[in-house]
Amino acid sequence: MSHYVGTTRTASAGFEYVNNLTARSFCGRCGMRVSVRDDGEAIRRRGAFTLIELMVAMIIIAILIALLLPAVNSVIRRTRVARVVTEIKDLEAALANFKAKYGVYPPSRITLYPPGSNWSTRSKALIRRIWPQFDFTTSGGAVWLTAPVTLNGAQCLVFFLGGVTQDGAVTGFSKNPARPFALGGTREGPFFEFDTRRLTSSAPGNSRFPVYLDPLPSQTRPYLYASSYDGNGYQSADLANLMAGVYYEPGEDKNGNNQLDAGEDANSNGRLDFGPAFKPRSFQIISPGFDHQYGIGGSLDVTDAEAFLQQAGRTTELDNITNFTDGLLGQ
Repeated sequence: MSHYVGTTRTASAGFEYVNNLTARSFCGRCGMRVSVRDDGEAIRRRGAFTLIELMVAMIIIAILIALLLPAVNSVIRRTRVARVVTEIKDLEAALANFKAKYGVYPPSRITLYPPGSNWSTRSKALIRRIWPQFDFTTSGGAVWLTAPVTLNGAQCLVFFLGGVTQDGAVTGFSKNPARPFALGGTREGPFFEFDTRRLTSSAPGNSRFPVYLDPLPSQTRPYLYASSYDGNGYQSADLANLMAGVYYEPGEDKNGNNQLDAGEDANSNGRLDFGPAFKPRSFQIISPGFDHQYGIGGSLDVTDAEAFLQQAGRTTELDNITNFTDGLLGQ
């Protein structure tokens, strides 16, 4: 509510002079004392913050920021993990589409040979399962291939989902079933839309067979892909020594250290027997997480992965993200 305060006496306001310039006026409605000048201009007094008050305010703001930062960082971290989880699910869908097209999941280790070479029995068998009419004399039209190259799981993930790489982009496969590795013509795929900014050469001079990094900030290591070859078993060589092996249920490995310790040889066969592998009939996809380290793999108790891995001294694996857990291993 606003009140009029004048410099003349009225029935509703009191007034007394303090000096020849300033008087004190009393509002007749609320009794508030207001200083006024003879010319009717109210004296405006504005208080300023003292140094102590400013320091107290800054300390309070700093405390609030300190309290909020962990919560904000936690939200950011969960959002980034969710993005990786979503991309892994998209990769799973792409691998399912590949299988729907060719009848099998892609291998996670294979050697490709240039035209005119003698292909190994294993590589021939893997290729024939995908392209029964494949022309091995021309290496499926791979005129661009000049020397044998062995692809590990990380490379196979990109090659079989993306197709032949040309000028830094994946271009799918030729629809000619005898020459799927040929360039040009009508194409099949790619089965997955790779972010080319995250495709990186697996080795110098090997840009034809890149690997794919997850979207975590400053990631340096790729998604690992390992095929179970339709339930015939995972092969540690497919991980290119980046991990010792894929993940299995603990079995005899009660403490998770991947070593046969006293009391763990339940069937007395002299070796450490893991339980069944996770995703035993399809594949495993593994991201190294925020620390860019995969760890060793092997036994894993997913019912309490955090306690299990802490006990085993394998803490670098706590932030791994896989296609058989919904989020971080140690979440």
